[in-house]
Amino acid sequence: MGLGKRQLIEAVFAGTGEMASRMRALDWSTTSLGPVEQWPQSLRTCLRIALGSGHPMMIAWGRDYALLYNETFPPLLGSKHPWALGRGIREVFPEAWDITEPMYDRVMTQGQEASFLTDQLIIFNRNNYLEEVYFTFSASPIPDDNGHVGGVLSTCLETTERVLEDRRRRLLRDLASRMAGARNQEEVWCVSAETLNQDRMSLPFAFLYEYRPSEYRAYLAGASVETDEALPSSVLDLIAKGSRWGSR
Repeated sequence: MGLGKRQLIEAVFAGTGEMASRMRALDWSTTSLGPVEQWPQSLRTCLRIALGSGHPMMIAWGRDYALLYNETFPPLLGSKHPWALGRGIREVFPEAWDITEPMYDRVMTQGQEASFLTDQLIIFNRNNYLEEVYFTFSASPIPDDNGHVGGVLSTCLETTERVLEDRRRRLLRDLASRMAGARNQEEVWCVSAETLNQDRMSLPFAFLYEYRPSEYRAYLAGASVETDEALPSSVLDLIAKGSRWGSR
């Protein structure tokens, strides 16, 4: 590698972090992006900006939407990192392609200035199983040397925890509201169990026990999952110095 090429590599993939090191070591000529010296100046500049950012950012370049991303992006990829680097987005995120493709195509083919999605639900496989995740992200065009749109720059924030917490709070508020109208203890347990069963995704492992002080026991009154032998007992024995799982 000549001096000029080494200097270019160091300039484009500047930094001491993991991603900068990986990008400097990767032979880009084996990817659809081609050798770094052939990259448009706009792509190099955007990549330097992304590598210096503390927010998760990614670049999807070319017809294949080849993927480049910065230091804070790998947690969003899970086990797909570092395999995803330099590969097409459709190959990396096939399970989310029906959501992401229209947005990227609007930016790439229609020259749309920016596209935003807030708390977008995506069924995502990033740790070898499908999970419900939410993202807020934007997509902006990156021009090539000819003034056409050559790629897409995205900022991505995962909002899964906040969305799920908001949903759980709404469920608990609904539970409290419905319980307030119960006329007796039996209705309290029936309403509570019915509410939990109606939204099992929000509280997937909720167990509702009725405590009977005279017996020092609590009885399972409802659950947000189907109970079986692997789940907690239907009866809790409560003793003076604490509690333990019991059986009837």
